Amino acid sequence: MKKLLYDSKRNTKNFILMNSKSILILLFLLTSLKSFSQLKITNSAKEPLWICIAYKSKTSNFNGWVSEGWWKVIPGETTTLGNYKITNGENTFYFYAYYGSGDKKKQWGGDTYFAVSSDAFKIINADKQYVLKENKDYRQEGFKEKRFYIGILDPLTYNFSLIEN
Repeated sequence: MKKLLYDSKRNTKNFILMNSKSILILLFLLTSLKSFSQLKITNSAKEPLWICIAYKSKTSNFNGWVSEGWWKVIPGETTTLGNYKITNGENTFYFYAYYGSGDKKKQWGGDTYFAVSSDAFKIINADKQYVLKENKDYRQEGFKEKRFYIGILDPLTYNFSLIEN
């Protein structure tokens, strides 16, 4: 019968090595998952809502503001506006929303202006005046700032609601 010998120093060393690798893999996965997050909106108003957003985009070819829209959000429903690369320090996006028209138009916006279009759009350099001059179909709207905070254990979905006043 063979004797099993227990080498506590060797097993402890192997245990620490295995756990160190596991922790590094777990941290890598957690930080990788944070790369893209969903942005969702809930319409708490009584009317269908139209919304567009503006966000900072950084790629190898571009570093600037992009505006994108329109999403129609039915009352009481939550709609995913998209998946966006979100990193610490770039935790701000802007939105403009409305429902109705004419005298019955209700708007949510602010003091930061970006280019929009009446039809579905994605506008690069949406914060630049020359974009408006180059395309007659674009106009400016005042967007409201929305911030969220990113930590390693934060959810991958960021929700916000627009409530009728």
